[in-house]
Amino acid sequence: MNSEPDIGKMWQFIKALPREPVIRGSSLQPVLICLALLGHAFVTPAVGQSNRVVKKTITIDPTSGTEGFTEEEKYKDIFELTEENFEEWVVEAEDPWIVLFTDGMLKKEWKTLAVSLRGIVWFGMVHRLQQEDLLDEIDFNVRKNPPARVYPYGGGKTAKWTDVQTPREAKEIAVNSLPEVTTELDPQLLNNFLYDSYMMHPSAFPAIFITDKETPPVFKSIALHYKRYFNFGVIRNPDPSYLETLKYDLGIPGFLVLVSDEYVDSYGSEDQDTEYTFQSIGYTVQRQGELNYPNLVKFLYGVNLHYRRTLPGTNMADEEDVLRMEEVMDVEGQRFDVRYMEDLRNIQGLEPDTLAKGIRVRGDARKSRNEL
Repeated sequence: MNSEPDIGKMWQFIKALPREPVIRGSSLQPVLICLALLGHAFVTPAVGQSNRVVKKTITIDPTSGTEGFTEEEKYKDIFELTEENFEEWVVEAEDPWIVLFTDGMLKKEWKTLAVSLRGIVWFGMVHRLQQEDLLDEIDFNVRKNPPARVYPYGGGKTAKWTDVQTPREAKEIAVNSLPEVTTELDPQLLNNFLYDSYMMHPSAFPAIFITDKETPPVFKSIALHYKRYFNFGVIRNPDPSYLETLKYDLGIPGFLVLVSDEYVDSYGSEDQDTEYTFQSIGYTVQRQGELNYPNLVKFLYGVNLHYRRTLPGTNMADEEDVLRMEEVMDVEGQRFDVRYMEDLRNIQGLEPDTLAKGIRVRGDARKSRNEL
């Protein structure tokens, strides 16, 4: 199967990128804060407002397939660490770990912290009486007897750990170690952001976090784990005047994904320069549940499954591992119970024949990023 970028598709898409957009402002869905704050990024003067931006939603039942189980039973929050698995799981891992030292009893405050950082930080537990050799290997100070240790983000953590006394201290060190990999969005350069997204391999969905000055840890973690499939941007501290104009009352933080409309075979016709409509899929608490890591994963999984075939560029939608995001799902499956993973597998995508195929234009048709 040919997985090289389709220059024809990208040329058609680049020509369709708007120059002086107008924002549609008749809906109260979260998507509109994006459209306003991005500063006129979607519609050319020749296209009417109501025909340019289409609101899309997907509905995923956050409780489907988990009847009869409590919320806590769906996840593996704290892993038992031994001399056999410690180096591979903790030291060599990129993600941050909080390691708890216990004699068999674990204070509730640590379990509460593990739940609050679910999907963001990994938690492990070392039994002091049963893992004495491991304690020697990791230089555990028996005299000080700290209740926990933080191994920050980044591989090869041997010399980078910090012993801590409280959950608050552990959380601060762990989440502050997460790097920022999102793109700070400039309203005047949205086209560049879209172009960069579709030129990735495989092509990625433009995804936008809406937040205040600081990026929440859950957004940082999602961006780190799903950056192969989504190109994450962030809008910080949005101007209240935009919110007032749009009558936006759903609050911050927020999250949405942009998808382009399906390709139509217009090459050779008088209308071959028809512009694309961008559909915006907003995360809403009413549909997707609380804005947390497991629910965001379900949301992203559903978007990728439903809309990957519509992405310009090399979307690789025919590759099952890309369509199902298997690379990252294999890791998620280690900490999310089988019942949760079955929920994901039960999410159905669109049938291939319901989506239009991409057009093809001359192979030498190219346009540089600077011309956008």
